Amino acid sequence: MDYDLTEQAYKELKKFPVDIQRRLILKIKHYLSSDDPLHFADHIEGRLGKTYRFRVGTIRILFDWHSDRILVTKIAKRSEVYKE
Repeated sequence: MDYDLTEQAYKELKKFPVDIQRRLILKIKHYLSSDDPLHFADHIEGRLGKTYRFRVGTIRILFDWHSDRILVTKIAKRSEVYKE
């Protein structure tokens, strides 16, 4: 399984220090390499489609689930990620 980042998610990722960026990318790859990546994810209630989140410390990674890949749509601290 593979992943892509939206332009917005890429910009949000770049706001974090380099060591945190590496940690987040490694965690995404680790989750996706497992037999059941959704085991590590929670479904986001109230969102349309197949939207989930990974939790990495205080940072949340929101993504849309597709059959063979995920599309990361947002990366932010917990206090900021659900604001719209």
